[in-house]
Amino acid sequence: MKNQKTKVLQIAYDLTMGGVPKDIIYPVRLLDKNDVEFDVLLTSNTEGFFDEEFEKHGRIYRIPLDRGKTKITRALRVFTDPIYVYFRALSFFKSKAKEYDAIHCRNFVFNAPIIAAAHKYNIPVRISHSHVNAPSSERIHIRLYNWFSRRIIKKHATMCLGVTEGALKYMIGDGQGYVIKNPTVDLSKFDPCKYQYQNHTDIRLIMVGSIQPRKNQMFGVEVLNDLVKSGIEASMIIIGYPTNPASGYLESVYAFVKENGLDSRVQFMPKESDVAKALSESDIMLLPSLQEGLPNTALEAQAMGVYCFVSTDVERVCDCGLCEFHALSDGSKKWAEAIVDYAKRTDLKKKYVDMTSWDNREVSKLHLRIWRGENPFEENRK
Repeated sequence: MKNQKTKVLQIAYDLTMGGVPKDIIYPVRLLDKNDVEFDVLLTSNTEGFFDEEFEKHGRIYRIPLDRGKTKITRALRVFTDPIYVYFRALSFFKSKAKEYDAIHCRNFVFNAPIIAAAHKYNIPVRISHSHVNAPSSERIHIRLYNWFSRRIIKKHATMCLGVTEGALKYMIGDGQGYVIKNPTVDLSKFDPCKYQYQNHTDIRLIMVGSIQPRKNQMFGVEVLNDLVKSGIEASMIIIGYPTNPASGYLESVYAFVKENGLDSRVQFMPKESDVAKALSESDIMLLPSLQEGLPNTALEAQAMGVYCFVSTDVERVCDCGLCEFHALSDGSKKWAEAIVDYAKRTDLKKKYVDMTSWDNREVSKLHLRIWRGENPFEENRK
């Protein structure tokens, strides 16, 4: 592909403070503006933490969706939403396709219809990128949609990427694709040398991520409750936002905290919070996720020397030396016991590991090559 300025359209759900939005904004910050230009297409009207910053560099387009209020409506939308998105994408590309050299779709649900629409209008580089692993169980209508989606992606994408082997397989099944180091870490920000460590004897837990059942904050506060009931001084910071406020999940977490007298021990912080500072004040990150690709939060925590207790439903590729894996089926009490054991054997002294291979600068350069139509993965195999 031409070596002049490359124009890229990135696709995501929103630009809130999450792993995918960070993977979108890092190249915008780091790559030479003479080499690449960006726009983004979002399938949500949600105002994002990175919206204002991104709009200084490119345009934000949206295909908003009404997610439906009843279980039956939401189930039907597994099929109707992709059709709606496909025709909206066709309309968008009819007037905009000639502007772009590459499209990079990180929206798992709508990967297939958007990539197919981009192919119809001959955008040269069409990347499907999976950031999520398969859940432990999946309803039949979702399995059926994913079966169709895989066939469409294989036909229309020029390259398939996954943050892990599991994420890649979940998106395309058995097929040609590549694992790329995403997410990455801004090591200039997540630098423990910028923060002064404060000695303390209580156990300080932290959870970072969108507040939803998949991230399992309820399990986290149950772990805290078990620690407190066993006489351990402990507290928790929860940073994030509810992806579906109408679901009532955040309210159920609030209710558990209040019912168990944990109000003074749990601090809820907004998604815009200084995560690096919060990590510098924490001892242990909890990641009891039901489903993950490669959690950005685990990498950021380890960059700050924070030890991670991680669900076995998360792939071990996130372990840079400071992760300990436990099954959710063990229950919150077993997790609490393991945390006490860790605190006793380490005195909560932080250990630091080399994270340079996760530096977002190098991965951003790799992305630029991909957007220009190169295949650095095959070159490395030769």
